[in-house]
Amino acid sequence: ERTNRGPKQIPYDPAVLENLQNANR
Repeated sequence: ERTNRGPKQIPYDPAVLENLQNANR
């Protein structure tokens, strides 16, 4: 699932942010 980096649907949580960054790498 590709998600645009921004506060749209994903809640800005430290865990979520880390998950997003991990998935991005």
